[in-house]
Amino acid sequence: MDDITGTPDKSAGAGSVVALRLSLLLPAALIAFGIVFQLVTPPQLTGAPFFVAAPLMAAPLYTWWATLAFGAAALLSAVLLHLVAGTMWESAAVHDLATELATILFVTAVAILLNRVVRRERTRLASARGAAAAAQRAVLPIPPERLDGLHVASHYEAALEDTLIGGDLYAARSTPFGVRLVMGDVRGKGLGAIETVSVILGAFYDPADRLAGRTFSSPVRLLGNLVGDVKRFADGLTTDDMALLAAHRPRNRAPW
Repeated sequence: MDDITGTPDKSAGAGSVVALRLSLLLPAALIAFGIVFQLVTPPQLTGAPFFVAAPLMAAPLYTWWATLAFGAAALLSAVLLHLVAGTMWESAAVHDLATELATILFVTAVAILLNRVVRRERTRLASARGAAAAAQRAVLPIPPERLDGLHVASHYEAALEDTLIGGDLYAARSTPFGVRLVMGDVRGKGLGAIETVSVILGAFYDPADRLAGRTFSSPVRLLGNLVGDVKRFADGLTTDDMALLAAHRPRNRAPW
């Protein structure tokens, strides 16, 4: 079952969460301000503009039935204010009230339609983010916490909040000659960056797995292999691409 409000993104910062919570108060605040405005101003002025705006403000923030509830609250407020003013049954007042109620009803219907469109787009975006996160985890698996006595920790965080797939990379692999590590960043975002990242990591893992035969045992040779594979299988390297290759050799391991 849906919540009454849209669920904020867990990756959003504290400032975004505070702004969302404050914006949730806007529809109710508009209705309350409209009531006060109509009570303290001359009879020819009404709170109708504020009542009309309430469901529109609720549309991107709440579920469709909560948006409908704000529209109903706006309708009820308009009727009650006319009753309090004692002009409910005057011909001119009846005409004004009918126009006001029709406007609120129409805007509420439009707001519900907008709400459904917004919710559908949010669902689509959440699905895309989930697929992107799965692709990111598949390309960048979390390395083990310990490799041959070496403590390894990793954390990935995109530079931009709405970035689905980034170009950062990291990997660690244990070999007969010690632990090999690589960290880097390639140009661009999205699937193009993931393609280059996968080529680099493939070039890193392949010689690391074949080190038992002393193939590419030197970190310098491994670095040359990385550059060569990127040139052959990806779009090539630019000055915006960078990588750091490191090696940790315990004393009891064979020399490079």
